[in-house]
Amino acid sequence: MGAGAANLFGLLFLIPIILFLGIPYYYFWPEQFTIEQLKGYLEARERLTMSVIFIGGFILFVGIVAHEFLHGLGWSFYAKNGWKSISFGMVWKYLTPYCHCSEILTLSAYRFGSLLPAIVLGIFPSLIAIITGQIGLMIFGFFFTFAAAGDFLILWLIRKEKSTDMVQDHQDKIGCVIIRNL
Repeated sequence: MGAGAANLFGLLFLIPIILFLGIPYYYFWPEQFTIEQLKGYLEARERLTMSVIFIGGFILFVGIVAHEFLHGLGWSFYAKNGWKSISFGMVWKYLTPYCHCSEILTLSAYRFGSLLPAIVLGIFPSLIAIITGQIGLMIFGFFFTFAAAGDFLILWLIRKEKSTDMVQDHQDKIGCVIIRNL
């Protein structure tokens, strides 16, 4: 699938992310969503606009780099040549960074590397935020769970494949090629 189509399909994953992360956060911390509290956020944002933009942009950049690094880390554990099989790049037309593994992996290894950024940067911080009530951590976790929408899409597309199948990460498109063991 091309990056543009993957980005559009990724929007569909916003609904389950809201259901599984946003609603529980709201349930445990409803006082953070009162009109007075929201006004306070907006007033503080107006006073701190430049620092919020700078810090937010920095966190976003580091998180995106970490997301791709985590794909590479997950896949490199299972690749015979380790990091030598991992490359990184950017599809500038869609502003979409990517990580590519040149080796054929088992289906479980490919799933692990595909899911690792969503767990480490998205789901885990969101769960901590739900427990602690840290709205900034929730925003971070929510954003990086949503940033993994393309990864969730790939996992959804290969969900019915056999565990004995092998996977070749596609070098030009978002997704993979399944190599079936008969």
